[in-house]
Amino acid sequence: MTLPVIYTIQFCPACDKLRETWDSQGIEYVEKRVDESQEALDEALEYGSAVPIIVYPDGRIEEGEFEGVHG
Repeated sequence: MTLPVIYTIQFCPACDKLRETWDSQGIEYVEKRVDESQEALDEALEYGSAVPIIVYPDGRIEEGEFEGVHG
């Protein structure tokens, strides 16, 4: 099974909300912290510039404010 990838940074309320919501709903994901890895930052910049950036297995991309679960 391929999981959605979320690109996040520390001290990001939208990132925190996304993680908390998905965790409480049992949604599995791979988190990549762009403030801890140049490789993760380079990947994230291919998709957008505002975290959180969500890359779904079907290729859909969402970035910026977290509004809810779309997975």
